Order: sequence, then structure tokens, then C-alpha cells
Amino acid sequence: MPRWLGLLVCALLLGCGRTESGLSDDAGPDVVGDAALQDGTQDAPVQDGTDVDGAVASDAADTGVDAGWCGGNACAGDCCGGKCVDVFSDPNHCGSCSNRCAAGESCCSGTCTALSSSPTRCGVCHTVDCTAGSDAGSYACCNGQCVNLLLPSSCGTACDTIAACSQSEACCGGACVDETSDFYNCGVCGKICFGQSPACCAGACSDLAGDCSNCGGCGVRCGPGQSCCGGKAIDTQHDPANCGACATACGGVTPECCSGSCFDASRDDGNCGGCGTACTSGQTCVNGACTCVMCGGACTAVHTDPNNCGRCGHSCQGGACVGGMCQPVVVVKAGTNNCPGAIAVDGSNVYWADGCASTVAQVPLGGGTPTTLASGQNFLGEAMSLAIDATSVYWLNWQSPGPSAVMKVPIGGGTLVTLAAVATTHQSLAVNGTGVFWTAQDVMTVPIGGGVPTTLAPSSDAFALAVDTTNVYWTDPSGGTVLKAPIAGGATTALATGQLDAFAVAVDAANLYWTNTNTSTILEIPLGGGTPTTLATLALGSVLFIAVDASAVYAGGAGGVAMVPLGGGMPITLAPGPVAGLALDATNVYWTAGAVKRVAKP
Repeated sequence: MPRWLGLLVCALLLGCGRTESGLSDDAGPDVVGDAALQDGTQDAPVQDGTDVDGAVASDAADTGVDAGWCGGNACAGDCCGGKCVDVFSDPNHCGSCSNRCAAGESCCSGTCTALSSSPTRCGVCHTVDCTAGSDAGSYACCNGQCVNLLLPSSCGTACDTIAACSQSEACCGGACVDETSDFYNCGVCGKICFGQSPACCAGACSDLAGDCSNCGGCGVRCGPGQSCCGGKAIDTQHDPANCGACATACGGVTPECCSGSCFDASRDDGNCGGCGTACTSGQTCVNGACTCVMCGGACTAVHTDPNNCGRCGHSCQGGACVGGMCQPVVVVKAGTNNCPGAIAVDGSNVYWADGCASTVAQVPLGGGTPTTLASGQNFLGEAMSLAIDATSVYWLNWQSPGPSAVMKVPIGGGTLVTLAAVATTHQSLAVNGTGVFWTAQDVMTVPIGGGVPTTLAPSSDAFALAVDTTNVYWTDPSGGTVLKAPIAGGATTALATGQLDAFAVAVDAANLYWTNTNTSTILEIPLGGGTPTTLATLALGSVLFIAVDASAVYAGGAGGVAMVPLGGGMPITLAPGPVAGLALDATNVYWTAGAVKRVAKP
């Protein structure tokens, strides 16, 4: 057989290349052999002395591609540096020729991989994927093993933090914790305890500041009649600072807590001088001693007698006497369509504006069936928008779109009279013997018989209003001023400045009084001017209403009704709130709060 024919057979039998490279099985030797034999010779040598087939294989090895031949031998892998290699597994040629993996890495599917720590190829190539599954975030590859970091036996946040929890501990978030006492993981992982003094006691959340089963510490229990107050077991049946409940302090000259209720032992007839010491019938507790107070020649209990409440001859006007203080009386009950606001009173009746019923109504002082004086009325500033004189009731009827109007009706009922049209929003109204006055940014007036309204005094934001025989007085919260102007016309005088929260206003023969809604105070200033002084600070929240008589100033707000002597002194709370309007007569204080109520003056 000729030599060239032998070479051809050898090529056909051994020169099959990898089909992945895109070359045919006989591409090497057949193509080269054919080229070498084109001139009809055999064993055509090349310049370096090798035969044709050897030269072709050597060229393929230099390029590092899959040519089917490598270093003179058939190659089913890749040819790198004259050697046939598998780039999918060879750590010296991983993925491509000469791509050498680092120490400790293996070549897995052509990628250098640290099998001791790889989360997707942990241990050996193509084995457990530590990132698979719903709890994949709990696992890590540690020394070639997939480890669950949330198991008590292998608890940690990374391979180098793994520790074994004790038998009494659980693994929560990679840390060993005691679920019976850890308030971030109380009972179960992730359950956080809250409170003033949070703690985890026996696997259950507790507030050590108020839990009688764990008062101040886990397992510390309160005794009978005690409450846990700020982490201390307190006898709330007898502690004046925590009477009946934590932080409920008793007041009075001699505060006592008796069976969970507060008493002033200096004046309580049932606990005079101490709990359970009761005065006999007719006696009164005075300075902690049972005493006989003589009223009309008889020993009188002035702390409970409604005809001698607090002192001889002081009548509660139909109300009860409790602790020497008269209690409120309901004049008109609240109803489903009943929300009285602005209120006024004379010697016979109580009058009010009802924003829900859109009416002006009256009722006798002693109560009874209300009489509607006007209907179809609207009250934007209803809390201060009603006044009376000896013959008529006056109010501001707000309409949108306007015009609004200043209205009046006889106090006994009759025809409604429109005194003046009002073009702008209005807030407060007052009347004297000659005219009606109201605020509508400026201070406006109209004759009491009606006519053309005029601007009595310009103002930036006139709000509450009061009037006497010579001047009109008002507050201007936006301007921070309290002002006055002559009724007959003339220059405006600023009585006080820096009063940004000035609100309600009242006047007597000597002074002007107003409230500050921010500081809950009553201030006063002489009518002729001077320096404002604080008459009292009240515990009523925002003080919205004020009225004055010959001996005291009365105020109303969210917290109730209170009285302050004109000369100053301790405020006295007469009734709880809220208050939506306030008025006085000679013996009682009247206010609106869903119903119409009154209480006898002290």
C-alpha cells in the first residue's frame, strides 16, 4: 500500500474533532492531506522537516481552540499549550486556556469555585445548593457542608460565629437566647415586649411598672388591696398619692384616702380627722373636728344642707349640697336636635341660640317647656352672638351666600325685626341702651331701632366684644391687642399689646377682663389704661368665655366653669365642662353644654 494511502486511513480513523467546536470529524487530516497531495506527490515535507499532518496539529495547539488534534494526537477536549484539556474541570485551564484557579478552588463547569464555602456548589461540583428552598437564607456553606445557622446546634450569622446553644436556649436570628427572659424574643423568636418597663417573665411579656404579678421584677407579686405603681406595690385603698388607682392624688387641706376614695379629712363629715370618723347628725367637720355650726338657732351640717351650703343662708337654688359646694341643675335637657350655644339671662328667663335647631328660644329660670322665639336662623359665631336688654333679644343671623343680618325679637315673642344687613363674617354681639354693636373684622354699630350700619372702629381682626355706657371694648387676636373706642365715635385706644391669644372679654365699672386661650389665664387692666396683670391661672384648658359681677369673675372652657374673686385668689371650680356659652344673674351661673345648666354662686 502506498504511504499516502496509509496516512489517509489513519486520518480517517483517528482525526475525529469535537462537534462542539463546529469542526467536522475529518476536518484536520483530510483537509491537510488533500492539500498536500494536490501535486500528486506523497509525504510532501514542510520547511521544518515535519510532515503535513504534524504541522496542522501544531498550529491548532498554538491557538488554544478545539481543532480535533493536539500535539500530534487526536483531542476530544480543548487544546491548550499543546495539551488536550477539559476546560470544564481543569483547574489550570478553567473555562479557557491558562485561566488558573486560586488555591483551594476547583473548576466546576468552567468556573473557579471555592467548594468549602460556595453556597451554590458546597463540597463538590454539582452537589447540594445551599440557597435552594424557602428557608435558604438560614443556610451557609461551611467547610464544604451546608449548615442551617438557625438550629440550636449550629446557631450563628456566619460560619465563623457558629456555636451550640444550651438546652434551655433557642436560636433566634443567629444568636442563642433564653426565650423565657429575653424581651426581644419572649416565648418565641421575634416577639418584642413593650411598656414603661418591659420585661420577659417566664416566656410572657410583662410591664414591671404596672403588672401586679411582676411588680418591679419578675415574680414579685402585689399583696391584697395593692396596685403596682411605677414598679412598687402600693396600697391604693389608703395611699393619698395613689387613691383608688395609681397616680390619683387626693386634694384638700388634709387629704385622706379611705377605701380607695379621696376625702379632705379637715372638712369631710364622714371622715372627719381620719377615715371612718363620722360626725353626728347636724354636726359639721371643721378643721378636722366635728363641730356644731348654728344656723337659725339650730346645729346645721353646712357641708350637706342645700339651704345652708358652705355657710348659713346659702341656697343651692334646687341643687344638692356636697362637701359644702352646690351642685349643677339642668334647666333644659339635651335632645337629639339640640345644641345650645350663646346664652343670656334676665330676671325671669334664660335665652339661647341653638345652632342645630336653628332657633332662638327661652325658658323660665326654674325650668319648664322652652318657647321658640325665632326659627330658621343660623349662628356662625353662636357662642357670643346673642344679647338681651329690657325689651328684646338680639342676635346675628349668618347666611351664605349673604347678606347676613342683625336681628331682634321681643322677649315675650312677636315679630322678627331686621336691624341691619351684614356683608361679612361676624363673631360677637353686645347691646346697650342706645345701639347694637358687633365685630365683623371691624367694630360695627347700628341704632337700637335699626338703620344703616356704620364702622365704629377699624380693626385688623376684631373678635370678642363688650360694651358699657361710654365705650366699646374688643380683642384682636391677630393684632395681639385689646382695644377700646368711644360709643359716640372717636380715636381707638390700645389698652394692651402683645396679646396674641386674647379671646373673650368682659367689663365692669373699674376694669376690663379678658382670657388668654394659650395660657388659660384671666387678665385685667384698668379702664383708663395701665399694665395688664394676671388675675388667675385656671385648670380649664382653653378659657373661651368670661363674665363678671360685683364680686367675682367667672370663666368657662373645655374643663368646666370656675370662679375667681375680683381681688384675686384661689380659683374655685363650680362644675365640669365642656362649656359652649356663659351668663350670670344675681344668684346663679348659667352655661350651655348640650343642655342648659346652672349652679348657685358660692
